[in-house]
Amino acid sequence: MRQHLIWVVVGLTLAVAIPGCGPNVSKSDLGTIVYEVPTVGGVDEPYQYPELPPPPPGAKADPKGPSDHVPHP
Repeated sequence: MRQHLIWVVVGLTLAVAIPGCGPNVSKSDLGTIVYEVPTVGGVDEPYQYPELPPPPPGAKADPKGPSDHVPHP
């Protein structure tokens, strides 16, 4: 019983001491809160995808697409 009481006291001491061991962070280091979404230019314009290089001569096109067919080991 006495050993149990010692572990309870040690546990409570650690529970009180551990949260106080962190670094003290100032309010300016936490940043700012933004309440409105900022307006960014060019958001309404669609993204232009880069052109793919042409396939090498003699290559066959896969009707499923390159990522749809995975060979089994």
